[in-house]
Amino acid sequence: MIRLKSFADSIPNIGYILISSVSLIIFMISLLPNFNSDIKNIGNNASLIFLYSSLGLIIKNSKFDKSKFYKFFLLSISLIIISALFKILHLSYSMEMFTIAFSFSLLSYSAYFLKKKNKSTLDFLKWIYFTSFIILKLITLNHYLFFDEIWIINFISTILVVILIYFKFKNSNNWLNQ
Repeated sequence: MIRLKSFADSIPNIGYILISSVSLIIFMISLLPNFNSDIKNIGNNASLIFLYSSLGLIIKNSKFDKSKFYKFFLLSISLIIISALFKILHLSYSMEMFTIAFSFSLLSYSAYFLKKKNKSTLDFLKWIYFTSFIILKLITLNHYLFFDEIWIINFISTILVVILIYFKFKNSNNWLNQ
């Protein structure tokens, strides 16, 4: 069984924070006017690196993998991989499979979130981040409207989650090197 948590644990927290910070700075620089399309493309790629490195930081510092909903989440990841294979091979029903797989992952995380007794601001922001991330992926795959609005929600919630994770654990002994 593939363990996302073990892969996320192999990178220290300082690595996630540095990658997120550098990619965020590159993205912000690319937003300045008077840059050509090559710089804009680098900025778009930097924003993706920021979102995925932040996702690694969130996975590493969560307890979701110890919940009963994590197995359903792993099943949805398997469905996403199979859906990607269908898409690559241009087989029928790949978009429907993606929709089911992403919906299943969103339902498993939402059930975990709702079942959690003591919810903090960080928990709410993680749920907003994950929900907007899944919706963003579905919009991107199916070419629906409102991509920019959902992307902005996802980007802002990502920044807030990374900041809150840092402040939550910054006083822990040796947290950055874990």
